[in-house]
Order: sequence, then C-alpha cells, then structure tokens
Amino acid sequence: MEPRPAMSNAPQSSAPRSSARWITLAVVVGLALRVWEAWESSLWLDELHTLFHASRPTVGAVLQSVRNDFHVPGFYLVCHFFGDFSAGAWLRWLPILASLLTFVPIIALARESRGGERAAVACAWLFALLPYQVHYGAELRPYAWLELFTAVAAWAAFSEHGSKRLRGSVFFAAVVCGMLTHVIMAFAVLGLGAARLIVRGRKLLGLPTLIGIGAAAAAPALPWFLWFHQFATDKREAFEATVGERAVRPQLLREVRDLPIRLIEPYMGSLGKPWSLIAMGGFALFVVGLVGLVYAAWRAERSETRKDPIVIAMCLYGAVQFVVVSALSVKSWDRVPLQYYVGASWPIALVLAAWFANVRTEGMRRVIGIVLLVSTFAMSVAVAGGESREPYREAVALARVWGTELAASNPAHPPVYTSVLAQPSGVFDHKLPYLAYGADLGAVEPEEVPTRTSGDFARPVIVIRRALALDHPKWKPIVEGRKLVREERLHERIWLYVFEPSDP
Repeated sequence: MEPRPAMSNAPQSSAPRSSARWITLAVVVGLALRVWEAWESSLWLDELHTLFHASRPTVGAVLQSVRNDFHVPGFYLVCHFFGDFSAGAWLRWLPILASLLTFVPIIALARESRGGERAAVACAWLFALLPYQVHYGAELRPYAWLELFTAVAAWAAFSEHGSKRLRGSVFFAAVVCGMLTHVIMAFAVLGLGAARLIVRGRKLLGLPTLIGIGAAAAAPALPWFLWFHQFATDKREAFEATVGERAVRPQLLREVRDLPIRLIEPYMGSLGKPWSLIAMGGFALFVVGLVGLVYAAWRAERSETRKDPIVIAMCLYGAVQFVVVSALSVKSWDRVPLQYYVGASWPIALVLAAWFANVRTEGMRRVIGIVLLVSTFAMSVAVAGGESREPYREAVALARVWGTELAASNPAHPPVYTSVLAQPSGVFDHKLPYLAYGADLGAVEPEEVPTRTSGDFARPVIVIRRALALDHPKWKPIVEGRKLVREERLHERIWLYVFEPSDP
C-alpha cells in the first residue's frame, strides 16, 4: 500500500477542532432522525417477531425460539435482558445505539483515506442522513448490530493505526460478535479477505493472519449456514415442483432492478403523501449531486481517489458482499431481502465522502456539498415522517374503537379480538399485534375463537389480517358460520375485519 499523503488543499491547523464540531453535529442530527423514525413508525411483523423471541421466559426458551426461526441468538438475547412486549418499540434504542457506534469505525477509516479530515466530516454527514441508514438504524432487528460489527472488522483489516495485535484482536471479536448476530457476517469476512488480496500494505494485518483469524471466528457457524442454505433451497425447489417448472417472478425482477436505488432510499414509493413526493424529489436531487460528484472527482488533476487504498478496499469489499448476498438470496429465497445488505451499504457513505474530499475546486465542492446535504436530508425526513412499513399500531387502535362501539351496542356479547398473519407456520403467535399495542384487549389465537359448539358464538369477531388469503385453513374457525359485516384496508397487506354470526 502506498503512503497516504495529506491532500494539498486539506485544512491544516484548525482542522481537528473544526471537523470535530461538524462531526458532532452530524451525529446529533443522525440521532434525531433515528429517534424520529423509531417514535413515528409502528412495529412491523419482523419486529413483532423480535419481541416474541425476547419475551420468552428463560434464556433456554429464547434460544429454542430463535432456533425455530432459523436465526442466531445474540441480538435476541440482548433484547431479552432489556425488555419484552411491555417495552415494545422502546427497545429500538438498541439498534439506535449500534447505529451511533458505527460512526466511530467508518469515520476513522474515512480519516485514514487520502481525503483526511474533509472525508471524515463528509462521511459522518452522509451516514447520518442516508435514508437507508436512518431506517435500519432504528429497526428492532439485528441488522444495525450486524452493520456495526462489519464496520469494526473493516477498520481492523484496513487501518494502519494501533498495534497489529490490537487490530487482530478487534477483528476476531468483531467477527465473533457478528456471527452471533447474523450468519451474513461470514460474507463480510469473505469481502474483506477479497479486498485484502488486492490492497497491500506493510502496516496492515498480514493476509495470512487476517484469513486465519476470520476462519477461526467464522468457521463454527459455517456448517449450520451450509445446512440452512441447502434446507432453504430444497424447500423452494420442492414448492416449485408442486406448481410446475420454475419461472422468474416479476416481483423478483423488480426487486433486483430497484436494489441499487433502495440501498439509498429504501421505501420511496410507499411513504404516503406528501412524504413520497418529498422522497422522490430528494432522490432526483441526490442523483444530480452524485453525477456532479463523480464527474468532478474523476476529472480532478492527479486524482487521489483513483489510487486511494481505502476507497479501493471499500469498493471491493462492498462489491463482493453485494454479489454474493444477491446470488445466494436469489438461489435460496427467490427474493433479495433489503436488510441483508447492511454490511455492503455503509461503504457507500465512505466512498462518496472520499470522492467529495477529492473535488479540487472550492466552489464546485460547495455546490455539490449543498446538493447532497439537502437531498439526503429531504429523503431521510421523508422516511422518518412517512407511513409505517406495516401499521399494526393503527390497526389495533382502530380495532379498539370498533370493539368499543360493538360492546356499547350489545354489552352482553363483547367482541373477540384476533389476528391472522402470513408468517412462518407453527413458530409465532398470531395475536402479536395485540401483545404489542393492546394487551388489555385479551386477544386470542384464531383456533381459540368461539365456535357453535364452544359457546359465546354470538360474540362478533374483530380480525387483523396480514395478506393471508381468506380461504386459508387458519380462517376456518373465524368464517365458518359467520359473515363479514365490516372491513377497512389500512395498508396493501393489512386489513381489519368484523365478522358476526350468519342469519339462521
């Protein structure tokens, strides 16, 4: 690796103090946006699953519950020790904390790039404002923690600061913690190793050392991952065998097509008005700024970006992760889950920041900086303020209103509350939305709804539905002998129904 000289136009004496103020402000703004996102949005189904795991009564029960869901237990055990359904969305402070901690390794890497302090400041602001980071930095799932561990591992692999023993220990700890958070950490190790094959340096951890540490830390989980990969693939192929020859789903093609955009703005078209319009306008402005940034950085005389080892390493690392995760996702799951790309998403902020620092003209840099700042801020505000991914909080609130009306009109027969959710069969309860937002309503599972032979059949049934078709067997105890008398669609996947006994 070549030496990393300071850029000639980088700030000098006042740089550390000035950049520290700007970085602190970026962290504060990033925290505010993540807290807003956590406060404003309803828990969605996967987050309800997190609470389901966390609410198990013992550590052993948590481990078994997570095993049934084919996940690793680290994040869910942490949630278990800090809360359960009674804490609800307040547990989002755990991913927010991880997102804030991620500022540390990525800013450190940006500072070691040839962009120096200017790159560090730009990286802090981009990571704070990119809407993908705002959304997954507040979601009650393991992915913010996974992102933190991938960033720490990348710092240990490509930093020249600190002793090699320290960096080796940090790398090992980051990979172990990452593998206990999600097995996708193994792809981050693969990406870092591939990048290290190309990017060399005497002060870096030796390649054999890096490979050895990564293998030792990740190897214990690989047999399980290989088994699960084969299990998921076999399950998908068995399903396809029942419906005929496999065909590429239009939905999959759209997911693959939109993936690069969604790593910047994840839910642009589903935020509701006026938020979707704000997000679309912000994204259009971001593209303008991005084109200008790439052009200005690439055309700069004696371009540092083209030979910056940090930039090269992060591009290679992110690309390898992106390709491997995409290939395995399509093969095993027939979809590309957006959250699986957290380890490949944070390098976007770092690389763009290094390009920004390489823009030589002060006027051009100011224009591009303003465009990127305004556009990312607009997009992140739209994500934080827009409609929830799945509005269970609103669904339970409306169910409560309907239930109050029904109970007032017929006190002898108060309503029964339940849910029918499209989710892994036999793993989770269906009444999860009520456990999070209406535990006092006494919701029951679909099979516990009163039937003609069990008594209380005259009671109306209020049902939250997520996607699962009405002819699914789960609906039988609800619809048999009853008619639908009221419904409201709250989201493309979420409905609220009222069923009452059919006329004799």
